Amino acid sequence: MSLLRTLKLAPVFAAVLSSVVLAAEQKLAVDEEKYAMLQAAYLFNIAKFISWPEHQQKQPFRLCLLGEHTSKLYPYFSKAFEKRPLGQRQIEVHPLAADSELPSCQLVYLTSDSPLPLLVIKPDILRVTAPGVAVTGSVLFDLSMEAGRIIIYHNQAAQAEFQLPINTALLRVTRPLPGGIP
Repeated sequence: MSLLRTLKLAPVFAAVLSSVVLAAEQKLAVDEEKYAMLQAAYLFNIAKFISWPEHQQKQPFRLCLLGEHTSKLYPYFSKAFEKRPLGQRQIEVHPLAADSELPSCQLVYLTSDSPLPLLVIKPDILRVTAPGVAVTGSVLFDLSMEAGRIIIYHNQAAQAEFQLPINTALLRVTRPLPGGIP
């Protein structure tokens, strides 16, 4: 191909390449949003099967995000729970900046491997890890990605310490967490 013809086609190649890159970025963004919305749906369904105390029923349900991926998930979670109450309770999504905010949470979603502070190991805070996050002994449920599906594992040792009743329908669709959790 001649240099002149190559120079004339350069804008066409550039336009095609940029549209392919833009399409790939948009697909990635859509996939990221779908994945975040799927995680939000799992958290909603887990929370739905917990018998929350009567005194909390008049307060908003606080779902707290803790970890390095919080800022990425927060906009999607806010959108997912915007008009979706948990029973009569409005769901509030809070990205946590400080451990001192943990006691006001009903559900803590760990988005990275950072260990939970001792403060969060209150018997009435539901603790769930995101897919790919290492599970510690205080985590009650773990979302894991296996063969393109999210699987829910439950930590039976942590369940014994969790003071709120868990509906057996939820436990029937979970798998026991394998082996010794630190």
